[in-house]
Amino acid sequence: MRNKDRIKPFCERLAAAWERCPDMRFGQLICNAFSVSNMGACKDPFFIEDDVSIFLIEKLTDNSPYYPPREES
Repeated sequence: MRNKDRIKPFCERLAAAWERCPDMRFGQLICNAFSVSNMGACKDPFFIEDDVSIFLIEKLTDNSPYYPPREES
């Protein structure tokens, strides 16, 4: 069984990334994050671990020319 303590930190990082691109709907954010990855045929988030998912989402929002960079913590 996976550790449930991973959920809140993941959601907090997701919220911070999404707030950088508030004009995107959730589906757009997810589709864009996985479509710009270099993961070859494995673009289906069903098969991707949480740490890779949040990495791709943050990578998308960090590289956005429309929004300021994320603040380092």
